[in-house]
Amino acid sequence: MRTSLTFKYVQWGDYEFKVTAENRAGTTDSNVAYGTLWTSKRSLLYLMTLNTDSSRNMFWQARNALDHYGVYNFNWSTDLCSRPGPDQPLVWGWGPIFGFKRVDFRPPCTRHDFGYRNYPDVGWTSASKRHHLDTVFYAEMRRECDIQLDWRYNANCYLVAHTYWSAVRMRGHF
Repeated sequence: MRTSLTFKYVQWGDYEFKVTAENRAGTTDSNVAYGTLWTSKRSLLYLMTLNTDSSRNMFWQARNALDHYGVYNFNWSTDLCSRPGPDQPLVWGWGPIFGFKRVDFRPPCTRHDFGYRNYPDVGWTSASKRHHLDTVFYAEMRRECDIQLDWRYNANCYLVAHTYWSAVRMRGHF
């Protein structure tokens, strides 16, 4: 008798598997050993904290489906942009539309808090891991500047983002 194991990737980074047993009478698919093989907490955490669109999308999908991720015991709490300033700072623009507009840094702050609260749980407490999270945080804030504001505001928005990044680099810790 031969047995084969078939894996199929399904949404949320899980794998479904089934056992197929083959004997002289033929092949039979069996649900005797059917289940879900979960991705490790460390792997999923890593995939949700990269500086890519797919990583960002995975994080927000997970955050909006917390019941599915309960098995991982992630800490989803956030204090948003606690320091050095508000969650939605004012940014000034140049040229004929001189004035102030707000940029919303809550999404990058939420994701940054997620990394800071969960990396230590998987043993990632090194300076390089913290630097990785802070670098992604800065890139995310710059991305929000580009998405939310007219180009005339971007240079100053980047300065505000750099101020927030500098604060977490100087005072942030796991």
